[in-house]
Amino acid sequence: MSIDWSATNVAGDVDVFVRRAGLREEESPGSAALPIEDFETLVLPFEILGAGSVTAIEVGIRLDHTYTADLEIRLVAPDGDSVRLAFHNGSWRNDFGSGADDCSGTLTVFADDAALSMETGVAPFAGRHRPYEPLSSLADHAMAGTWHIEITDHWGWDQGSLYCAQLALFAESTTVAEGIDAGIGSYVWTPPDDLFSGDFLVEVIGLLADRSDGTFHLEGAPPPTTTTTTTTTVPPTTTTTLPPTTTVPPTTTTTTVPPTTTTTTTTTVPPPTTTVPPTTTVPPTTTLPPTTTVPPTTTTLPPTTTTLPPTTTVPPTTTTTLPPTTTVPPTTTTTEPPSTDVVVSTGYTAEEYAGITNAAAILGMDAAEFQRTGVYVVNFLTAISPTPPEPLRPRPPVDGPQLLASVWSEEELPMLMATAAAWGLTPEELQKFGAVLLAFFVGLTYG
Repeated sequence: MSIDWSATNVAGDVDVFVRRAGLREEESPGSAALPIEDFETLVLPFEILGAGSVTAIEVGIRLDHTYTADLEIRLVAPDGDSVRLAFHNGSWRNDFGSGADDCSGTLTVFADDAALSMETGVAPFAGRHRPYEPLSSLADHAMAGTWHIEITDHWGWDQGSLYCAQLALFAESTTVAEGIDAGIGSYVWTPPDDLFSGDFLVEVIGLLADRSDGTFHLEGAPPPTTTTTTTTTVPPTTTTTLPPTTTVPPTTTTTTVPPTTTTTTTTTVPPPTTTVPPTTTVPPTTTLPPTTTVPPTTTTLPPTTTTLPPTTTVPPTTTTTLPPTTTVPPTTTTTEPPSTDVVVSTGYTAEEYAGITNAAAILGMDAAEFQRTGVYVVNFLTAISPTPPEPLRPRPPVDGPQLLASVWSEEELPMLMATAAAWGLTPEELQKFGAVLLAFFVGLTYG
């Protein structure tokens, strides 16, 4: 096997290595982009072949999304262990990566040795960034198997598209030669018998270091007479950041098999739900005042026009005459709020309702109290904002089948109505906006 490189105006020696690697790519350019939808997880499988244990990992992503803080991105090893690459980073800004909507764009590359971090970086995070959790926690895992990149949208309203995902796994390296004159640019190497099948790339290291952009494949233990020519065009005097790629460098051989990529992408879509429009319930307030006296034999309550309080039943054929001294006291029940209170009900999907109840439990609240607290959070943010908020569009849907009712007193109603008007929402929509916003804050705080 002949390993060739080019070097210009370079003096000194270099060391040459081959490193076992698995490079895989999923590209869905332009209109073929994979959708990133609210409250769903996009799962991308990557099948890696060959022996060896992982020593380093890099992941590249190019996606568009109108609110990057909605997203959680994970890398999952074949045994189920995982690390978070991004977790609600970027605030209200857009996208991971920039440029073309395919793998030729500038990707966000997650790498432990990057200078910037996801915590301090700014969307669209173009270039290399340290992930939210270190990829080194997956070191020593077996390289072979099915790895997954998972992208979850934890929030409503904003959605996105995935154009490119790249996975690069690096394992142990084997020394080809040491102390070679960089200007020679070539070295003939016979792979040792104990170098098992797999994909490999070439690294040339001197004062500066670089590696080949693609891999070559070895199958079994090659005989000593096997000759393979691998050409790398990157000189050791140029520092190049290697993005994950599946491009195979030019080779001339009858025994070299280029790596193949089989990618299956699945998007899980939750079952459709039946929606029920939200309702606003106002407790009964009609009572007969205690001082009203009805003259005898002259006033009759017809069965179809008079509604008695909730605890009084009037048969449809009964005519009742009140004596002149009879007074009907007001009636109350323990299940009804005071007559000045208003009950506002908001509809959630099953997934949204589960998220609300889970977040409420973390704070030691019931769901209705949590929904009320969310409105007060929105009211507080509105009050401290230096400028009036823009109307919230699109409006949060409130016709889900899971109804959640909150009771508002007469003193609270002006706040509820004013805050809803400030955001261009109905009280029902404001309750959902506040509850989902508070659940988001709970998730950020408690993970």
